[in-house]
Amino acid sequence: MPNDASPAAQGEFRGDFTRDTFNPLRHFSRVLMQQGRVQLDADWNEQTSILLHLMRSLAADVLGPYAGSVGAFKIGAPVSETVNDRTRTTFPIAAGHYYVDGILVEQEEAVEQEKASAYYTQPHFQPDDQLADDRLPDPPYLLYLDVWERHVTDWQYPEVREVALRGPDTATRAQVVWQVRWLRPTQGLPDVKTLKTDDGWAKFEADQLQAGPAGLLQAKARTDDPTTLDPCLVAPDAQYTGPENQLYRVEIHAVTAQANNQPPQVTVKWSRDNSSLAFAVQKVIPNPQDTQEADFWVENLGRDDRSMLAVDDWVEIVGGTQQLSGTAGQMARVTGVDFDTPAVTVRGTKALTISGGTQYTLRRWDHRGADEAIAIAFDSAGKGVPIPLEYGIVVTPQIPPAAKSFIARPGDYWLIPARTETGDIEWPTATAADGTVGRAFIPPHGIQHHYAPLAVIGVTAAGGVATVADLRREITPSKLYTQM
Repeated sequence: MPNDASPAAQGEFRGDFTRDTFNPLRHFSRVLMQQGRVQLDADWNEQTSILLHLMRSLAADVLGPYAGSVGAFKIGAPVSETVNDRTRTTFPIAAGHYYVDGILVEQEEAVEQEKASAYYTQPHFQPDDQLADDRLPDPPYLLYLDVWERHVTDWQYPEVREVALRGPDTATRAQVVWQVRWLRPTQGLPDVKTLKTDDGWAKFEADQLQAGPAGLLQAKARTDDPTTLDPCLVAPDAQYTGPENQLYRVEIHAVTAQANNQPPQVTVKWSRDNSSLAFAVQKVIPNPQDTQEADFWVENLGRDDRSMLAVDDWVEIVGGTQQLSGTAGQMARVTGVDFDTPAVTVRGTKALTISGGTQYTLRRWDHRGADEAIAIAFDSAGKGVPIPLEYGIVVTPQIPPAAKSFIARPGDYWLIPARTETGDIEWPTATAADGTVGRAFIPPHGIQHHYAPLAVIGVTAAGGVATVADLRREITPSKLYTQM
């Protein structure tokens, strides 16, 4: 991670990586391999990031913040459909290519007997929490694209694993996720003409979708942390006293609304392995006598003692809904491990909501204590209360100058590379008004969402059949292309 600027915003970036070295402010054009040198994952991941930055910046410069091929993602007229004796409204979503902040979003054509993609059949559909009965609201409302990148492994896509290796995984993947979502602000929608302009959409996006400047975090190591190891293992003047190089991840767990217009309560969790220690679940057996307890039969319990699950570990029960909805899974504490099955018994802080048809993963987190996550707190002067992690690493939250509270959403995260060679962490620096240099307060590393308007679903003046106001922008093929 560079020390002269905040890291570039990324996707979910959850995996067994050494660090993320990409920084667009350095203007690197390529990574050059040298003979006889050690090769690291960070170098080649940075090469990919450099190329992606080039391609997406070029697409955004040419096409603007959003545009697509003729007809792509056009919203068709709303229609009624009956599912399980319930009538609901849906609408078709036309196939094609669309670009949002330069990111390619693809909607494939329907094949053979399959129906064209619609709201409820889009590939990464996630029901909206606002809809108790899983039905779209009455118009008017805005339809928009939400685009982001998530980290996927061989658990979601088994075909990426080379079976000839007989077990070990290799590289993982980043996947572009797109979702057509709806929004109906309480104060009403701007007029269509305003939403079609760059400035009008940018203001609406900032007010309604981005929720203001994100909360900041500072990380540093200190020498007075009582959590130390054998002094023979580390330098006597070390600040980071851990025995191994690690990539720590501090992630927002939950944002809970408070009464009386108080700022929401934000909690975090942390991992010393970038939350890459996850265990594929093959079967779930709930405890019929205790709704807070269940046995999870897993594919394996880890490669070694350091990466295994143990009693008192906190795990996050992540299902398909959490992976696509941007919400955290349920947290539970490991109460038993059966190495023969292998199976893990967990107990949640409340009743576990387990669905037999959902693919689950147990993700290990490394914070300790009775609480499932750590609450972010501020003193009476608005200064963030430091949160100790381990081995001398401490993180401190800060409210941005332009915000009234610590704004965050579940899944936002910060990465902290810790190195035994220097006895310190790698973290950006900043120069204060008095000229002193210290650790910077920076926004989250990700997850970065990108948005584009698609349509406004409205009603006729008489309150009749719903209408569609198209907000998309289309790329018109050049004459040279059409004559080829």
